[in-house]
This record gives sequence, structure tokens and C-alpha cells, in this order.
Amino acid sequence: MNAISNWPRNRLLLALPSSDLQQLMPELERIRCEREQILMDADSSLDHVFFPDSGVVSAVAVYADGSIIEMATIGREGCTAVQAIFGAESSSVRLLVQIPGGAAKMSRAASRRQQYRVNNGRIFDARVPNHAAGLFNTVKSSYTENIQSHQCGRSC
Repeated sequence: MNAISNWPRNRLLLALPSSDLQQLMPELERIRCEREQILMDADSSLDHVFFPDSGVVSAVAVYADGSIIEMATIGREGCTAVQAIFGAESSSVRLLVQIPGGAAKMSRAASRRQQYRVNNGRIFDARVPNHAAGLFNTVKSSYTENIQSHQCGRSC
């Protein structure tokens, strides 16, 4: 697979068929994520997708006064920059490392190429139920956390 035999460890990547993961490996860069590191800032170009292997990345909203509020947490079961899956070109959130660890970093362009190659232009591939379910759960979790955040803001 790779010189690092136990890498990647991200569950979305591991849900891919082995042949697809092998083709994707040259597009993945292994990075170290340090506490409070900003992987991507809000309103910046959505150039990369990160697949955490360990640790936790938070998607935070940034207010005009500089304060932040956590909108979602992403661990090794998901990926950052879910908007990129749906074609967005800029990030609406800051990606902030909360718990140090590692991640696989892939360019947005490579992510889109892989998505179209494997899925024949579809966002989810029904032929790979674990991967489709993982992507669906990532989107669903993000949406649910967003709603709960807003509800808490009104009633907590």
C-alpha cells in the first residue's frame, strides 16, 4: 500500500475498495496536526480536503469581533471541507485542530477527479456502500451539529 503500512487510518478512505485506495495514494500527503493549528481559514479558497487519521479538527464559525463558535468536530470517521464534495470553492468555516494527531491531505482538484473517476460523475457511489454511507454520515453529522448549535444559542 505505502511505505507506512498502517496508513491511512481514516475510515472514509479505508471504506474505499483497495484498488481505488491504491490509485488515490499518490494524491495523499501525510501531515502532522498540532493543537490550535489552522488548517484552513474561513472565506479562504477551499484548496484541500483533510482526512484525519487521529486527533480532532473543529469546524468553527468566525465572527467579526474575532470570536469563534464550534460548528462541527471531525475525527477519523470523516473528512473536512464537506462543501468541496458538493462543488464549493471557498470555505465557510475555519478548520482548527483541537486535539493533535495526523491527517491525509488531498487537493480539492484531486478529490474531484477521484470522485468523478470512481463514481462516474455522481457524488455518492452506490457500488461502495461503506464509502457512500460514510460520506452521508459526515454530512448528516455536520448538519445535525449545526442545528443543535443554533438551538442551543437560542435556549441555553
